[in-house]
Amino acid sequence: MLHPKTLEQMRLLVAELDPDDGVPARQRRRMERRQDSHTARQRRLCGQVARALTLALPTAYDTRLSSLVVVEVVPDPDLRRLELRLAAPPGAHQEGLVAILGAARPWLREEVARAIHRKRAPELRPVLVPYPEVLL
Repeated sequence: MLHPKTLEQMRLLVAELDPDDGVPARQRRRMERRQDSHTARQRRLCGQVARALTLALPTAYDTRLSSLVVVEVVPDPDLRRLELRLAAPPGAHQEGLVAILGAARPWLREEVARAIHRKRAPELRPVLVPYPEVLL
């Protein structure tokens, strides 16, 4: 027979439910590995896209595009769309760049598709952000 204090402690532990209760440890580790590989895949894809655009933008047909700097590439959870955070140098005409980026989306996607190896190239959503202070 168990001591009453031990029984009380056991009841308190059972009263606290954890999201992983009922999930075998093996399955929980497998789910964690899958999540880790998914985030690694996202980081790898975003890095490839950032490198491809960093190399492609200086060769752009429009000199205003060639002055843009890739700040960050942010993925959607399913990796179908990527948000390109681009920065223009200080003094650049922001409104005109937004229109040019809208027209250049197919060209940007084509450049990304050449650089990465995927069945489908992700949709790109370019967004202008403030110029990073480290580049000033």
